[in-house]
Amino acid sequence: MSSIPDVFPLRHILSASQFTREQIETIFAVTDQMRQARDKRQALDLLSGRVISLMFYEPSTRTSQSFQYAVTHLGARFVGSKNAGEFSSAAKGETVEDTVRTIASYDADLMVMRHKVLGSVAKAAEVSPIPIINAGDGPGEHPTQALLDLYTLLRLGADREETTLVLNGDLKYGRTVRSLCRIIIRYWHGAPCPIRLVLCAPDAFRMNNDILAELRRAEISFEETADMEGALRRADFFYQTRLQLERLTDEEEKRRANLVATDFRLDDRHLALMRPSASILHPLPRVNELSPELDADPRAKYLPYQTRNGMLVRMALLTMILRPDYVAQL
Repeated sequence: MSSIPDVFPLRHILSASQFTREQIETIFAVTDQMRQARDKRQALDLLSGRVISLMFYEPSTRTSQSFQYAVTHLGARFVGSKNAGEFSSAAKGETVEDTVRTIASYDADLMVMRHKVLGSVAKAAEVSPIPIINAGDGPGEHPTQALLDLYTLLRLGADREETTLVLNGDLKYGRTVRSLCRIIIRYWHGAPCPIRLVLCAPDAFRMNNDILAELRRAEISFEETADMEGALRRADFFYQTRLQLERLTDEEEKRRANLVATDFRLDDRHLALMRPSASILHPLPRVNELSPELDADPRAKYLPYQTRNGMLVRMALLTMILRPDYVAQL
């Protein structure tokens, strides 16, 4: 009898808020299976003959490449469109609804979509005859990043005892931290949460009220602060974010952004403030908010541990959506 519950398939993956704890645990159990196989360099032809469409209307390296490697390691093929906003028919005014219908007609089995406009992926999913995975929609969500971040936290022991997780930097426009808060809410829904959140940002870039309200309703312990050094001293996990300059349109916001770029930058001067057992995470890419000098510190877990987890989680999601029969056999 399978040790992994039959809680899939999920047709689309659009939001971190859509998951139950049982589904998340299933995803992570399958991710562990993918890790074991890749550690041994085992061939996994689970998706042989399948074709995955990668539609990225925004620039991407880690998400697009990790999906490409995930598809390849599973024996499938991908057809990609980078910078689709400029080089696809979107430049002529085509809607995402028409795009997804067209690509599905070519016998694509699943689409991974990133879009710069909030809600665009959900609009595509409403009319799509094939599953869609949200790879980031503007300032909205990034659910697969949330899953890999929670997987990383749990595998590093975040659920073993009371844990302080600091989210630092641009929390207003950073979709990764929004989705991470939501996946934490879903994972510990109805149960005591061992993670205490410290939301560290200047006032102009503090977490939006919708997420704060969700945390309160879920009774997840959190506090807001602009004291980065104080947060560093308490952190078991320090999740650094970059300034989302591409989201800024207001000149006053751009001026205030300098505060995030300087006062909330993490570099080697801060290492002495951190606990020896702490872990540093970052969704990447980085600009100047995370010094490369930290890379060699054993507490730096963003490369290669966190990034590799992204590929493994995405391998698990593709398998669970397209091969639920395989999951049922585990």
